[in-house]
Amino acid sequence: MIFIDLDHFKQVNDTHGHLVGSRLLAEVGYLIKAQLRLIDFAFRYGGDEFVVLLPQTSKDQAVVVAKRLQDSLRTGTFCIEQGLNLNVRGSMGLATFPNDAQTPHDIIRQADEMMYMVKNSSRDNIGVASQGLMDP
Repeated sequence: MIFIDLDHFKQVNDTHGHLVGSRLLAEVGYLIKAQLRLIDFAFRYGGDEFVVLLPQTSKDQAVVVAKRLQDSLRTGTFCIEQGLNLNVRGSMGLATFPNDAQTPHDIIRQADEMMYMVKNSSRDNIGVASQGLMDP
């Protein structure tokens, strides 16, 4: 599981309004889905948070996916049709079953904790349960 929280999303709403913020969330959602396999799931968890479920995926493979998502966010431009050219970054937390958690609640908690570790330190990075922060 990868837990993604968009960095400084509130600034988008404060600067450009909630309609642009909603459009940005939709575009980020499409970007995430475009990076996944047919067996993977991605959904908005709440606010500016997304969860990606990667069945039949090892931790190393999940890190590759998280890095690919991070690169896509970094290189993407958003809300072009609204006359903007927004750049987005994300703080990500990654946890796996059964290595890091034994229940659905615990895997969400682990991935969320890793995301908050990134959010409270560097942002725009990936925190991996039992491994810590990735190199930026």
